[in-house]
Amino acid sequence: MHKAVKWIGIVAAALVTVLIILVVLLPLLIDPNQYKTQIEREVEQRTGRALSIPGDIELSVFPWLGVELGELALGNAPGFGEEPFARLTAAEVRVKLLPLLSREVEVDKIVLRGAQIRLQRAGDGRTNWDDLTQPREAPPPAVEPAPTPAPTPERTPAIAALAVGGLEIVDAGVYWDDRQSGQQLRLAPMNLSVSEIVANQPFDVAASVHFESSAPAASGDLELSTQVNLDLEQGVYTLTELRLEPTVATDLLPSGKLAAALGVQQLVYNGATEVASVRGTTLSALGLSVTTELEAKQLASNPVVSGTLEVAPFNPRELFDTLAIEAPATADAKALSRAQLKTKLTASPTTMNLAGLALRLDDTQVAGKVGISNFTKPAYRFDLQVDTLDADRYLPPESTPSASESAPSAPPASTGGTPAAGAPPTPGAAAASAAGSADLEPLRALDAAGTLHIAALKIMNLRAADLRATLNAKNGTIRLHPLTGKLYDGAYTGDIRVDATGKTLRMSGNETLNGVQIGPLLKDYMGEDRLSGKANVSAQFKASGTDPDAVKRTLDGVVKVKFIDGALKGVNVGHEVRRAKALLKGEPKPKDPAYLATDFSSFSATLPVRNGVATNDDLDIKIPIARVSGVGSVNLITNAIDYNAYVKISPAAVGQTGREYEQVKAPPIPIHIGGTLLDPKYDVDRDGFLKNLVKWRGDVEKAKLKSKLTAEEDKAKEKLKQETEEEKDKLEKKLKDKLKKLF
Repeated sequence: MHKAVKWIGIVAAALVTVLIILVVLLPLLIDPNQYKTQIEREVEQRTGRALSIPGDIELSVFPWLGVELGELALGNAPGFGEEPFARLTAAEVRVKLLPLLSREVEVDKIVLRGAQIRLQRAGDGRTNWDDLTQPREAPPPAVEPAPTPAPTPERTPAIAALAVGGLEIVDAGVYWDDRQSGQQLRLAPMNLSVSEIVANQPFDVAASVHFESSAPAASGDLELSTQVNLDLEQGVYTLTELRLEPTVATDLLPSGKLAAALGVQQLVYNGATEVASVRGTTLSALGLSVTTELEAKQLASNPVVSGTLEVAPFNPRELFDTLAIEAPATADAKALSRAQLKTKLTASPTTMNLAGLALRLDDTQVAGKVGISNFTKPAYRFDLQVDTLDADRYLPPESTPSASESAPSAPPASTGGTPAAGAPPTPGAAAASAAGSADLEPLRALDAAGTLHIAALKIMNLRAADLRATLNAKNGTIRLHPLTGKLYDGAYTGDIRVDATGKTLRMSGNETLNGVQIGPLLKDYMGEDRLSGKANVSAQFKASGTDPDAVKRTLDGVVKVKFIDGALKGVNVGHEVRRAKALLKGEPKPKDPAYLATDFSSFSATLPVRNGVATNDDLDIKIPIARVSGVGSVNLITNAIDYNAYVKISPAAVGQTGREYEQVKAPPIPIHIGGTLLDPKYDVDRDGFLKNLVKWRGDVEKAKLKSKLTAEEDKAKEKLKQETEEEKDKLEKKLKDKLKKLF
């Protein structure tokens, strides 16, 4: 046994000695440069490209099995110029020999110098790598090999250990030239440095690249650094303290440059579970600071990403300036000066959902959730709550009118996107004005459903609270219902429909206002309360058109209004009655009253609307001394008023005011209302009143004369009858006397 062990040791020592001699002598006996021509020919046969190796090839065997390459170049495809497709200045790779016997891979630092590749696309769409991706027929072997039996598959032994002394890529470059689009991109120089790589031990990675682009015109540098840990056995790969810093110079930005920084505390990928997580990610760019915590699952099959996203407070106007985007003109110059976002997110290749949304814009807070599915044909779902929104801050600023435009008696026929002047902007009115000018294709493609709650809203200086809206839109049909809100001690309800399925947009609605104090509403909206009282209003409408004016011209429907315990300001009916009486008697007109208004107990009217013109013939206003009726129209296209009101003194006025209004049977006093909804004009129709008064006076005098003639006729008849009776009595008496004398 002892001798056997001894001989085994002698044989092993001899083999090691022979191996050492071969390792030392092999590089001396074999010159790899002798095979360059054969290598070049083999590459050309397999690729169709010319390979040139002007540099030397050096081999080493012990203690490192390695190769060093000098300069080499792979030719370009035909028609793409003389510059080589790929080029390498030098390369070095070495593996330690003896550890390979124990299935341990110990690699020295790998070095690549001057590696460059040129990618090109011709004007006809061909690329200079098309031929490399197409299979080529292998050259026939010189001697037909004898068939060999299929080897029995054996399990490849696992690598027991891996160690790489590092990786260094110096002065590399990638060049892209697209003759179709005219775009050129240059990534050079590119440098990469990796420290010693040992499994389950962290190693450093640093990279840098300079880039230049023609479309868009930009240039800059990119710096990257991180620490990597490779757990090959478990398939877990970790990056820590990742830092990416791009610097870009471009004319697309007003400042001409952009500096950004991306930091990641930890990025982990588990190949066995297909899960990646990103922790402590911070992105700073364009004045924004974004932080995220993300986790991605099922990466190889159906990836799903979830996590949190937070955007620190920033100034949107400064962002617009940085991006060379014109900021929206707003009535409040301080609007769009502060914003921030915080949300949870879940995303897949076809969906994205934001939950726990917390968005702030200036003084407005928005909470809730938003979802998008099917990015090619998006479907939106939402449930949002807004605390306080002053929409007036974000409306376009009012333009300064010229002297001729400032006259309130002639407003424009169309406000081009705002409700008709003088009419408070309900959601239905806003839809009729704004939706009419919209392109129909986006409305047809819109797939949205959700609810919106605004606790307090101010728009066009009107205030509303507890506004709730439910939107359903699909296949060109849009509906806002239920639509509710509270305003001015009353309530609003609405049902708005928009139909974009045809060639022309169609709209319809049903809206009501109940118990609304109309005075404060008009005061806020128009700046003056020409009408006060508690209002109950209902409106049903339909319209169609492709622009706001067309929508107004096709507006049909009916509006019913009733006001209780209010006042009509701008006209004093009692004063108009006194003016009419003075006119009748030829007396001086009375002084204008200090209180230019007419109180009423009720005010009701029905206004059918046809082709944008509202008419009325059932006005009924009850005031203490009179009743008011009327007939006329309001043109909602031009806002012009043409209305005649008739004031009839109430019989009850005699008891209230004595003899001043004792002639209650006189004709009603006509008052013409003209002007516009923004600037109505009131005037007594004196000519009409005098005409009616003369007629009434004539009728009264005729009645008096007829009555007098009738009375005199009756008196004459009575006198004649009496005289006839007296004559009859006398004749009878004479006759009796004569008869007595005869007998």
